[in-house]
Amino acid sequence: ACRDDDGAPGSDGEDGVVDDWGGPYGKVAAHNEVAMHCARPFAPIEVLNTTVCSRARPAPGNAGFDGCLEFLRARCRRRRRCQTLWDAQSFVFVDADGAVDALPKARFVDAALDRLETILVPALRRLTLDTDGQVRPAALIALVDALVALGADAPKRRLALLLFSGGGSGPTRAVVLPGRATTRVVGFVVGADAAAWRSACRDATFPKDAARAWFARRDDDPGRSRL
Repeated sequence: ACRDDDGAPGSDGEDGVVDDWGGPYGKVAAHNEVAMHCARPFAPIEVLNTTVCSRARPAPGNAGFDGCLEFLRARCRRRRRCQTLWDAQSFVFVDADGAVDALPKARFVDAALDRLETILVPALRRLTLDTDGQVRPAALIALVDALVALGADAPKRRLALLLFSGGGSGPTRAVVLPGRATTRVVGFVVGADAAAWRSACRDATFPKDAARAWFARRDDDPGRSRL
C-alpha cells in the first residue's frame, strides 16, 4: 500500500508509473526498509543483517531499477521529513531534500569496546529515538563525545558550562552548573558514569580536541540546532 502512496517512486507525479519501479523479480515493496517505513513512517529504522539496497547497489533481481534507498529519498522529499536508518554497514541519514549521508560503521572499528558498548551505542540509540530520527547520526555522535569529555572533566572543575539550543535557528543559551550537577546531567543523557567517561577519554581513538571544542562552536548547523 505504501508503494502507491504519494511520494513513492513510481507513483503518479513522481518517477514515472508504477510498472517502471523495480524489475519483474526485484520489487522492493516487501523489503525490510520499505515495510518498516510504511508501518511507522519516518521513525528510525534499524536493520542489522542487510545493507539498504539502491540503484547503485541493487538487490538481486533489481539491477537497473530504484531500490529502498530511492524509495526513502522520494518519501523524504515529498513529506519534507528526515529518515535515519542503521543497516549492517552504515548509519544512514536522508534529509528533507532527499540527500543521503552515510557514516560507515567501520570508522569505529578501532574504538575501545567499552566505549562502544557502554556509552556510544546505547546513547546514540536513545538520542536517535528522542530526536525522532531527525538529526544526523554524526551530529549525535559528536554530542555524545562532547558530553563524555565534559563529564570526565566535571569532577575537576567547580563550575562547568553547558550550551542548549534556543530552538530552531535562534541563539544558544549558556547555562553554568556546578561540576556535580553537570555530572548528573551527562549521566542522564549519555549513561554510564564518570569512571567510564574518563576511560573513554583515555582511548587513543577518542576525538579529545574535537569533543572539547564542541561546546565552543557556534550552533549554526541545522542538524545540531534541533538538539
